[in-house]
Amino acid sequence: MSIQNMCMNKGTKSQVSTNKHTVSRLRLGTWNIQGLKGSTSDELFNKFLHKNDIIILTETWAEEGLAISEKEFYNFHSIRKRHARAKRSSGGISILIRRALRTTVGNKIAIKIIKESSNIVWIQICKEAFGIPVDIFIGAVYLPPQNSTINQKSDSDPFQAIESDVIQFKNKGEVILLGDFNARTACLKDFTNEDINNFVHGCVDSDNLSVIEMMGREGRNNLDSTINTYGRHLIDLCKGADLRILNGRTVGDLKGAYTSFQYNGSSVVDYCIASEQLLPVIQSLTVSSPNHISDHAFIETSLSVNKFQSCDPISDNSTNIAQQFKWNLGSKDDYQKIMESSAFQKRIQSFLSADNETDINSCTSDLRDIMIDAAKLSLKRKVRRRTGQRKDKLGFDNQCRTLKNETLSLGKLV
Repeated sequence: MSIQNMCMNKGTKSQVSTNKHTVSRLRLGTWNIQGLKGSTSDELFNKFLHKNDIIILTETWAEEGLAISEKEFYNFHSIRKRHARAKRSSGGISILIRRALRTTVGNKIAIKIIKESSNIVWIQICKEAFGIPVDIFIGAVYLPPQNSTINQKSDSDPFQAIESDVIQFKNKGEVILLGDFNARTACLKDFTNEDINNFVHGCVDSDNLSVIEMMGREGRNNLDSTINTYGRHLIDLCKGADLRILNGRTVGDLKGAYTSFQYNGSSVVDYCIASEQLLPVIQSLTVSSPNHISDHAFIETSLSVNKFQSCDPISDNSTNIAQQFKWNLGSKDDYQKIMESSAFQKRIQSFLSADNETDINSCTSDLRDIMIDAAKLSLKRKVRRRTGQRKDKLGFDNQCRTLKNETLSLGKLV
């Protein structure tokens, strides 16, 4: 579905309003449903549906023409093209948005789909519609397992694409990621010990700074002690973009409950992850018990709209640097040499002489650009290694891999 089509409804048009919403909270839910066929009429599914305002369903295995409670929810379905020899569709992400909240305030839709790619669909919550100081961007994520066939055939790194999107949207507001990452992170820290922030962002009341400290800086719990490659990449993403994993450190899930229940053991692979600046407005996060619909639990979280300040935010995106650079023993001298060059001295003098007192955001952006440009000329960039690729053992070809996958699939039925 194209971006042009996905922002339009075939059913009832969005209600037009000139007033902002007066809701006190927004309820978000995500569930790897493992096939929507037969689930939409189930009592548990409908209970989950009607408890939430924005619903993210992954591994829907959906086909064209799918419709779920269209009178109550706006539907958007990202459908993966079925392989010619496949017996059914695979993957897929569905987004359901409560119609009562999807009004138009002025000329802006309160909650809308803004971007779709193979592994993530982005939703924008308009600040004007809810009287909050920043737009919130929600990424609905489904990453196939790192050793899956689709990853082995792909030349792209899904985490690089997600990282690029996160950086783009954090420059415009705050970010939440929800879905199945197939990442196992154990209790790895999602922040760095050297990461020192002021935390005064104007996005939330200063009285809640202790909550940020407690939730964002303290370690988290996780019943799953395993770490895989995707898990390390997810932690790197959190550290680089000031994101925090809510599982295992939020009221409702302080133990880090299992989210996936397989024949060979349970794990935590489904997450809710949020910008550190949003932590004070996160009310709770709950992980359901095992259920009869899917071998994944569903996750629900809620945001307190009332805890946002009504004042304009102080945007602090100085840490949202798209590039990451390697630092070694000679880096200091190389970087200093570039900064002392005539070209950069002119830029620095121009920056110091400019009148930026009335626009702190512009001042911060200009200084950041100087520092990044100097780093590009003097330092080596970090390059993320491709994941999902491994060399086959002698005699183990694609036919063997297919047979192995079929055997594992049959094992799940035993």
